Amino acid sequence: MTSTFRLARAVSALTLGVASLGSAHATFVVTPPPVAATYVFYFSGNCTDCAALAEQSSYDVTAKLVLNSSYATSNTLTEAALVSFTYYGSNLLGAYSVTQTGDDGNASTTDYTVVSLSGLIPGNLPAAADLHLTFTGFHYFNFTTDGNWSTGVDAPADMGNSGLLDVNAAAVPEPGSLALAALALVGLAGTARRRRA
Repeated sequence: MTSTFRLARAVSALTLGVASLGSAHATFVVTPPPVAATYVFYFSGNCTDCAALAEQSSYDVTAKLVLNSSYATSNTLTEAALVSFTYYGSNLLGAYSVTQTGDDGNASTTDYTVVSLSGLIPGNLPAAADLHLTFTGFHYFNFTTDGNWSTGVDAPADMGNSGLLDVNAAAVPEPGSLALAALALVGLAGTARRRRA
């Protein structure tokens, strides 16, 4: 059995359908690979100590919280649900990222490992939320339902008010599925090219 035939057979098993396959060209319809649901929450707030340093009336900061499918809206937060938390930094505190492994693969952020995550995200977003994240080195990010928030080591490095969390639920294909689909497309393109020759 040739490797091209084996690849074509594997592609069929992956539910990649061929819409039309002519002698001169091929058109493929690809059924997307299975996806793992993630929940993406965007934080924005006014950093009061950053604004004071910059001699401005306000200073906007942002962060991104990504939770895996074990989290459901209005359920209690746990560290097991954390995919990543990224604080994009300010004029007082550099950008950092918190993950299960302590490495988000991004060289522009300082990486930490999650220690605990607790709180509750309301179902009616945008709104303030109850979120308490601690990570290696006694670092933390705290956000309360009155909109006040702080982050730092032992004492706040950034703190402020007017914090809001907004939601964007997204389905993200798993990297292994994407690689397998790409390999299948390369194999089908090779088969179509050989038929033309």
